[in-house]
Amino acid sequence: MTKLLKIFVLVFIALGFVACDEVSNAVESATKEGKKIAKALSIEQPLLGTDISDYDFKQTLYIQSQDNNTIIEDIIINRGNCGVIKYVRDDDALSVYKESHPKFDYDIKLKNGETMFARTLITDNIFKQLDADSKSIYKPIFPKKLAYGKKFSPNYDCNIDDIIKVEVVVNGGGSIVYKPKEMLLF
Repeated sequence: MTKLLKIFVLVFIALGFVACDEVSNAVESATKEGKKIAKALSIEQPLLGTDISDYDFKQTLYIQSQDNNTIIEDIIINRGNCGVIKYVRDDDALSVYKESHPKFDYDIKLKNGETMFARTLITDNIFKQLDADSKSIYKPIFPKKLAYGKKFSPNYDCNIDDIIKVEVVVNGGGSIVYKPKEMLLF
């Protein structure tokens, strides 16, 4: 009986070491994954600033990266009440569209059957109104990757003096909220 008890104890101890080793490996693996996640989340927040446009000498917003891995996934101004340009006309896709639409005169179709001029830049609200065929000539601006120190100036359809809140969605859904009224130059 004592021999059987000794064998049982030895088997139990051996299983315990195996289980401890598996737990140790799981903890080590989780620690490595945790470090990867922490590194991904440690991306420095981009800066939001204002500058004077070289084109029309108006004050404009810009976002400047403080990290090599900043990816701007979306920009929302005044809770979506100030449209941000999110699509740009793709000239290659436009050429294909022209071939399949011989009477094309830069008017594209909306879902309601009306037409509009095929602008170079459009907001999300306009894009949603286009029929599927007309959507094919536009490509999204976001996600937008910025290297360290690089700036991106979004186009928007409201006056800079009317901007109360800017939300910048970065790298996988985290968002940064800015209140630019305090940063205006004049």
